[in-house]
Amino acid sequence: MLAWADNVFGTGEGWSGIGWQIGARVLLPAAVLIVAVAGIYNWQEKQRLAEIVELDSQLLTDDLPIDAYLDRGFENWLKKRAAEQ
Repeated sequence: MLAWADNVFGTGEGWSGIGWQIGARVLLPAAVLIVAVAGIYNWQEKQRLAEIVELDSQLLTDDLPIDAYLDRGFENWLKKRAAEQ
């Protein structure tokens, strides 16, 4: 088992030089992965917020009152109209 681990980490020096190689081969890619996942999450949150802001601005600048969108009959009319087009 020790020979396999020595071969995987490639120290060639036994267990004395394994400390810095763990950092170079394991911790560095793990850190890059964590930064990438955090970046993707941040980008997705910004996209979601931009969609919400766009929807809110469309609702506030529309001629219809906001209560019309909450009306069940209006929702059904929109679905029916979209299906016809």
